[in-house]
Amino acid sequence: MGKYVVDIEGSRVKVSVIPTEGLVDTHVSELSKEILQSRLVGVDLKYDKFGKGLLLLFVETRCLIVQFSRYMREIPSSLKKFLVDAINCFVGVKLSLKKCEMMTCCYTISDKHDMKDCKTWVDLDEFVARVLQNPKLLSGTVPTLASEVGLKAESFPPMPLPSPNWAAKVFSKQEILYAIQDVYASYIIAKKAFALLSVDEGIKKESG
Repeated sequence: MGKYVVDIEGSRVKVSVIPTEGLVDTHVSELSKEILQSRLVGVDLKYDKFGKGLLLLFVETRCLIVQFSRYMREIPSSLKKFLVDAINCFVGVKLSLKKCEMMTCCYTISDKHDMKDCKTWVDLDEFVARVLQNPKLLSGTVPTLASEVGLKAESFPPMPLPSPNWAAKVFSKQEILYAIQDVYASYIIAKKAFALLSVDEGIKKESG
């Protein structure tokens, strides 16, 4: 297992890279404890040109990266349970497309079936568009969505880097930053949008 600490916009993010099934349970449990009342979880999926994949989960300042490319031949049961838990809202960039890619790459029929039950996964642009009631934000870019919720667009620049080997045993900090950029942005922007919704509902209650 690899542990990294990276700085993003003044926040120290703890990243755990999990290569084997036996290490998943504890880390999923720890991540679950970080989830706030909003029940938001940032999620992303990445694949390299060799078909090796990562599942990334982000809550507050903790990121869990599961390597499906090395020793994990199926999705661990604790992780399946977490991913299909309808009490949580999983938000990610182009998530509907990536979810289909993950289902294609699942090793077992059971995994493919379970991934269909991930019904509370939503694309970031759709989440923000719904919260702000602005359909023009559908298909909006990450910087645009960030700006719409009151964050600095320049805080979420695309980070070009040749696609790393996601099956590697060790990553550079630059590769970790590249890997988590979308899942980090998804969580931070969705959290801000949710906060705006809560404020708006509070004002409506006071005026009512």
